[in-house]
Amino acid sequence: MIVENTQRAGRGTRKLIGLAGFISAVILGGSPAFAGDGAEQVLGPPYWPTYTVSTGSEPSALYYDGSEIVVETFDRWKLICGSNPLGASDADLKTWADHHYQAIAAGPVRVIDDAPGSRGLNLVFVADGTVPSAAVTALGVAEAYLESLFADPITVTITVTFQGMPGGVIGATSPAYVSNVTFTNTRNGLINDMDSDDVIQSWLPTTSYCPVRYNGGTDVVTNESLVDITKANYRACVGTTTGNAAAMTYNTNFIFDYDPSNGIPPDAMSFIDVVCHETGHALGFVSGADNFTGVNFTCMDLFRFQRTDGCCNYNPDSYQNFQAGSRLVSNNLPDDQHISDLIVVEYRMADGNPEQASHFRHQSPRIGLMAPYFSQGETHYPDYFYASDKAMFDAFGWNYPPCTVPLFTQQPPVSQSACPGTTVEMTVVMNIQNVSFQWRIGQTDLLDDGTHITGATTATLRLLNAVPADSSAYYNCRVTNVDDGCVNTSDYSSLTIYPITGFTGQPVDKTVLEYENSDFHVVAAGGAPFTYRWRRNGVNVNNGGGVFGATTANLLIGGTQAHQAGWYDCFITDACGGSATSNAAHLVVNTGVGAGRADLNCDGLVDFDDINPFVMALSAGEAEYYVQYPNCHFYNADANSDGNVNFDDINPFVDCLSAGGCP
Repeated sequence: MIVENTQRAGRGTRKLIGLAGFISAVILGGSPAFAGDGAEQVLGPPYWPTYTVSTGSEPSALYYDGSEIVVETFDRWKLICGSNPLGASDADLKTWADHHYQAIAAGPVRVIDDAPGSRGLNLVFVADGTVPSAAVTALGVAEAYLESLFADPITVTITVTFQGMPGGVIGATSPAYVSNVTFTNTRNGLINDMDSDDVIQSWLPTTSYCPVRYNGGTDVVTNESLVDITKANYRACVGTTTGNAAAMTYNTNFIFDYDPSNGIPPDAMSFIDVVCHETGHALGFVSGADNFTGVNFTCMDLFRFQRTDGCCNYNPDSYQNFQAGSRLVSNNLPDDQHISDLIVVEYRMADGNPEQASHFRHQSPRIGLMAPYFSQGETHYPDYFYASDKAMFDAFGWNYPPCTVPLFTQQPPVSQSACPGTTVEMTVVMNIQNVSFQWRIGQTDLLDDGTHITGATTATLRLLNAVPADSSAYYNCRVTNVDDGCVNTSDYSSLTIYPITGFTGQPVDKTVLEYENSDFHVVAAGGAPFTYRWRRNGVNVNNGGGVFGATTANLLIGGTQAHQAGWYDCFITDACGGSATSNAAHLVVNTGVGAGRADLNCDGLVDFDDINPFVMALSAGEAEYYVQYPNCHFYNADANSDGNVNFDDINPFVDCLSAGGCP
């Protein structure tokens, strides 16, 4: 086996391989059928026209840990399965897509959104005025059916219009995608989304990549680290997204039957069956093996393997094999040997030629509604999706079987702050009674310890004697319906426990010339708001005389004078009742006269000739000193630069004298 670490390797020739296979099939007489060609219709030839619309980037909060990432999104238009690809071009798709967008934007629209009850999924169809009234009713039936299947508490919105198209074209559709999601985020999302009956998701590869064979004609394996996921599928299990999940525009010239309960005429196609099938693609039933879609490795492809073992045990027989084995995302190679493998069951898949790979294999009996062939006059009413369809949806992130989702009538607080040493509570209230609770930080379960954490498995979590280490933006409560195992997780709750009162920024020493400005700054920590009091040599500093901010975090002394030298600190209190004193910063003020400090005769030198003037300044005071030395500066005697001239300056003066100057 050859392993490549480059992403998306070997994909450039796949479209040619598929198209060549299609041409060969036609030459050999294996012409596929399309809508309007007869009773049996092909949903997926090997090459279809496409049109891609970039919808930009958006922030996304990951469900499994609450972290925020930025994702790129796009719409990928294609013909509705069963249409004749020879009846449309890329340019036609663009025209129909643009018309659809404009019609929905212009309105008026009708929102088809019946209450989803407690199942979880809320499917919303938004139809413009071109949609026939019978189709509106049918969309409501499809909505109710699809909502009954899945317990994911999300909203999936699909826009619907009708417009004129050539014969043989049923319509056009566009699942919305989130592109280049890391495999790690995809795997973690699927595992986090597991409900009580899920197993296989926990056996996905544990590495940051998934081994994939993009060319089934070789044994070359690519370590794929990126996944393309439909927006609905992403929203169900990975993270938040905004906007519509899909768009559908149907041909006004095509014959539909809107009520399958009384059978389908032989010249009509069941509208509800088509809607359910195309919605299935929007929910994530798509494969990167369909090279024409522009989509690479998908969430469903995580379960796609080769049917035969080949050289390297390609068909997994156990969960361990499933975890280690390489996936097969190859168009038509090896021919008719593609499967989706859930270990407990495997389903044969279309290989991209002649049917689209985003389907089950065509065979009799039919594998599921997501098989590639459809017949006019055919319906799968009333339970449109087969067990196989539902099993695949369940595997790649949809919560099936349906259950009663415990809904939150009260979420934990969005955010709260508290002082250290206090008790903090978070409470959820549910709409049903028989539920179990598990409070978590991210995905990590909290455990009662009897002294600090209590109520970790109840509706109310309590943190006793809270400490700053309890702070997190990702508190949440995972609630399980005990009766059926259905799970729901609360919104994230952010908790901030204020730090112990103190400082994260201390004042720093300053040396200035007299009459220059000086300033000090602190950054307080603790429970805001804070009170501030600056002090000099332990005595409060007051505003005035060029002093500003004596009771703020920033102290400014304008035109600093020599007598303002000294040791400055800041005393704070916080809302939690704590207090702290900053480090003391030394303000040294050089007079600029003579040699500065210790030059008491101002001859520019610090030497023994300064002793007598220093003694005079120390003993006689400022006035008498200036009588004798009118051109010098009294505060040159402030050898320790504390803003005072006193006996505390004697030893610093001697040090300056010994050094020939003060530092």
